[in-house]
Amino acid sequence: MENEKTKVDHLIDHVEEYFKTRQELSKMIAAEKSSVIISSVMANLVILFVFFFVIVFASIALAYAISQYFGQAYAGFLAVALIYLIFGVILFVKQDQLLKTPMANAVIKNFFKTQDDEKD
Repeated sequence: MENEKTKVDHLIDHVEEYFKTRQELSKMIAAEKSSVIISSVMANLVILFVFFFVIVFASIALAYAISQYFGQAYAGFLAVALIYLIFGVILFVKQDQLLKTPMANAVIKNFFKTQDDEKD
């Protein structure tokens, strides 16, 4: 009888240890996946920051070029502003298709990326 009790206690100890280990593993997996997502977001923000300045300076250059063509300084800047307005309206109208869905898919893809996928 005493031997059976120790076996049951042993089993209970192993089950408790298994669940603690499983809980730690889940925490580590969640930490890894969130760090991958955060680092990906940060890298994309840095790239976006660089491209922002490229677009700003290219826009100024385009505005001056258009201004030279029309002979009016304000005409070039208004033309570039109109281009951005049209671009903004298109993005607003198609935001689900062009922005939300691709971003959500990228986050989900990063979250469910496995070790085998990272090697490729």
